[in-house]
Amino acid sequence: MRTFDGRLVAADLFYADGPNLYATAANDPDLLVATIPETERRFMTEIPLAASGPWQPGERETLRAKLTAADARKAAP
Repeated sequence: MRTFDGRLVAADLFYADGPNLYATAANDPDLLVATIPETERRFMTEIPLAASGPWQPGERETLRAKLTAADARKAAP
């Protein structure tokens, strides 16, 4: 899949490690932020959770907030 400007956007098409990825994002966002650059994870809350059911109300926003806070901590001197 590509964005309008031609950049490639990858998804976990084979559900290889999705459950662990999202669990780490929720439970240890600082580890996820230290491991995966923002440019490579910015669309992770846009991917439907087909195998585990839809996102619960507010769940995406909560995850985004946790990652944003972890990004801010990483950027702080």
